[in-house]
Amino acid sequence: MGTNPLILQTAEIDADKCSNFENKVQEASQAINNLSSTLNNAAQCASLTAGNTTAVPDICKTNPNLPGCTVTGPAGVAGPDGITGPHSNIWMKIQNRYQVVRPTLMP
Repeated sequence: MGTNPLILQTAEIDADKCSNFENKVQEASQAINNLSSTLNNAAQCASLTAGNTTAVPDICKTNPNLPGCTVTGPAGVAGPDGITGPHSNIWMKIQNRYQVVRPTLMP
């Protein structure tokens, strides 16, 4: 008695379907785990930032109009270092700094 090729082909197709189903179950389980991790991260982020209206200082440097940032003044005003701004004399700053460090320089 020989093997019927049609029965063999049907059995192989059914076996592939089972393997595909098992793969899909594993993918779904991984997706559920990923979603759970994402929700935990979101909850942790929300708890860490809840009620905190203080802006990060670096962000305030680039955009002082954000909530929690202190407005530093109108545009065109020199910064606290005296270099930034349209009315700063960079060469005067360099000359002053040179005069300060000049005694420590090697001849």
